[in-house]
Amino acid sequence: MQAIIMAAGTGTRLRPLTMDTPKPLLKLGDQTIIEKTLSNLPQAVNEVFVIIGHHGDKIEKFIGANYKNLKINYLWQKELKGTWHAASLAKDHLRGAFLVLNGDDIYKKDDLEKLAQHPWSVMAQKFNEATDTLDSLVLDQDGRLCDVVEKNDPGEKIVNTGAYSLKPEFFDHAPIAIKDGKEYGLPQTLAKVCQLYPVQVVFTDDWHKINTLQDLERARKIVAKVVAN
Repeated sequence: MQAIIMAAGTGTRLRPLTMDTPKPLLKLGDQTIIEKTLSNLPQAVNEVFVIIGHHGDKIEKFIGANYKNLKINYLWQKELKGTWHAASLAKDHLRGAFLVLNGDDIYKKDDLEKLAQHPWSVMAQKFNEATDTLDSLVLDQDGRLCDVVEKNDPGEKIVNTGAYSLKPEFFDHAPIAIKDGKEYGLPQTLAKVCQLYPVQVVFTDDWHKINTLQDLERARKIVAKVVAN
């Protein structure tokens, strides 16, 4: 199985830490974020495409062509045109069902194993707090994805964690433009494609986003607690 890790972002909200360091190379305990992501990939994954941009050469130099039993490839996203565009850079290299993950979030290995069991799926987590950076998922009566919306109120919502299991034919469909047409959204495109391919929603309660300095500090405390136990 193959996996795509999107790691091209500039990490604006993590400055000054990300001025000269790409976000995936920030440390969480004795590992960087990207090392933890690679370590938590399902056992079936043997090849990874890392989408790089901001200081991407440092990621390539740090990880190299192999990480443990994984073959690592690097693809440059020279313009930040959204998550669909980032993932699509690997489309000509895909051989079957594949994972797509945010390169700056922390996912539990068991959850990614579950995700990989469903060729069309997205990982979600229930949230009660207000947020202006996460997409909410709308489910049908069978618990499958039927839409992706912006929902910023503090009530309970089902948020997208940025982890997917897809098939290559996903890229046969025109992407959905977002942000005034400047980017192309993967989840928004999946909301269209799910009308053709039923998309399973896999729930987690152990996903940690790292968008801000507060997120990073929280994640470091969680990792330290796990190591201590």
